[in-house]
Amino acid sequence: MNDPVKSREIRTISLLKECDAIFVIIPAGQFLSNNDLDMMDMITRKEGISELYVISSLVDDQLFGSEINRKAGSLPDVLKDITEKLARQMKKTLSNLKVKNEEVDTMFDQLIEQSDDRLILVSSICHTISNLFQKRECWDDSMQTVWNNLIDNYPDYFSENDSALSRASLLQISNISKIKEVLKSVRNKKDEILAKKLDEYIESKKRCLSDYLESLIKIADQQIKMIEEGDSATINEQKTALEKIEKIGSNTINDEYIELIESMEIEVESKLIGVIQSEFQKYRNEIDNAERQKIEEWTTGWWIWEKLHSREVTTVKAGAVRNFLENLITDIEYKISEESNKFYNEWRKKLSSELLKSLRSKIDDEYIDDYILRNAIKTIFNKTEKPKIEFDNELPEELNCSGTLEGESAEDFLSEARDYLTKTKKKCLKAIKKYGINLVTELRSIVPSDTLFSSIREQILNLEEQIRHRAASIDSYKRFIDKIRDLLNE
Repeated sequence: MNDPVKSREIRTISLLKECDAIFVIIPAGQFLSNNDLDMMDMITRKEGISELYVISSLVDDQLFGSEINRKAGSLPDVLKDITEKLARQMKKTLSNLKVKNEEVDTMFDQLIEQSDDRLILVSSICHTISNLFQKRECWDDSMQTVWNNLIDNYPDYFSENDSALSRASLLQISNISKIKEVLKSVRNKKDEILAKKLDEYIESKKRCLSDYLESLIKIADQQIKMIEEGDSATINEQKTALEKIEKIGSNTINDEYIELIESMEIEVESKLIGVIQSEFQKYRNEIDNAERQKIEEWTTGWWIWEKLHSREVTTVKAGAVRNFLENLITDIEYKISEESNKFYNEWRKKLSSELLKSLRSKIDDEYIDDYILRNAIKTIFNKTEKPKIEFDNELPEELNCSGTLEGESAEDFLSEARDYLTKTKKKCLKAIKKYGINLVTELRSIVPSDTLFSSIREQILNLEEQIRHRAASIDSYKRFIDKIRDLLNE
């Protein structure tokens, strides 16, 4: 992070969202400074497993203070004391950060609630000394200094004459084994979650397949019933009735269809625009809540002429704002897709009901079976292809910022964020309008009466053919049902 090559930093921020575990490395001697907090606001929760740990590095520098006397030179007690002190500091700092900044991601809750378990003290120099213990000629001045300090201050744990004891103590300080243990745990958790998701996916597909196969059995049973009860006289009556109703009912059906399309056009735009308005207001509130004011003070003059000045300065955690803006389009696409699918399905049911009612007002039950009519209506929808709604989402370069911005930088950033929201909202509303037009155009391209009566005629002719070969047709359906049931029982 804080990379002078901006594109590389942006790529790193992007990859953070895909990480299964994130290790934030902070020197133990300058633990959780403002720069550290600015860096950490780039971290956001993602779906699935996401583990957050703080690695407190350079812990070897903290081993030679007052802790030695308080813990009587006990290395494990000194390390425990440093861990507890830094864990308390981390818990307090991050808790205050969340109270003052509502936009801070919930990922930090892990560090607050499990501060002792999620803080790992490490020392890379002790790890290197351990690896090169028998190659003193490879040690640099820093390694030699750390080693001398360890021998002088912790003689019970480090000795020139006991390499096994010394290396064990070095490894205890380096704590690399703890990091490996955490990584292994994360991998295991990830494997468990992936396995569970796979099992759930397979079960879901099995249920869908089972429902589909059951529906095929119902269709086959219905066909057997129609073949068993049908005869040539009934088929001829259906053909005659169809010719009459096609002549007098086509205009009625087409008019009914057009009316339903026109009412749908207004309603679908209204519903989807409502979603857009609600979502963008939510995100505007997020930006407003991210804006903070602080008092900046300074003095001029000297002695009795000294004067205190103050002013309000705008601040903003840019990383947090950028993170939720990156999720904007994904959230809106999901909400719009969900709402449009719900509306379209409800409209289809309404259309089916209205067309069936219109047909039934012209055709009596004794001439054409309800099952045939419902199948015919379905063919209208089979001919339509619902258009997609797509939104473009690319954050402007001015919003690729992180950390806490102050003063003019913060004001410019907030202005860019609000301007981005306004422009994106206009694009989304335009996309909704285009979707409505495309949907209506697609539906208007269909002449429902042609599709409907063509389907009814085809079903009657197929039924006539099956009745003509009644025994063979029924046997074929029964064998089909047996095969489906075999599949269900597997």
